[in-house]
Amino acid sequence: WFVPVPDPISGEASSFDFYGQDTNDPTQAYYCANVRLEWLYLGRAMRADVRVWWLRRHSGTVSDPGRAALAQCAPGVNPATLTNDQRLRMAYASTVIRYTPMPAP
Repeated sequence: WFVPVPDPISGEASSFDFYGQDTNDPTQAYYCANVRLEWLYLGRAMRADVRVWWLRRHSGTVSDPGRAALAQCAPGVNPATLTNDQRLRMAYASTVIRYTPMPAP
């Protein structure tokens, strides 16, 4: 799993506020997105898994270690290390991305 690198021009982020809007403000981050890519057929098709994780809304303040880890939403912050925290929630989605060359005009 890795944290997607945000595009500085578009203002996109890998963390989101309570309403799902991109944010780079750690005090407003409630959701984090991680991605995992794996080749199914080398150079032709890959599986993309997306994991969104969050702590329940009443998760404490930024001084709470679990909340602070979520707010960072940075490479190396692994939600699996928070599995003993009953407030942790995750949602997963998977898709296959296939390379399809465009025919010559």
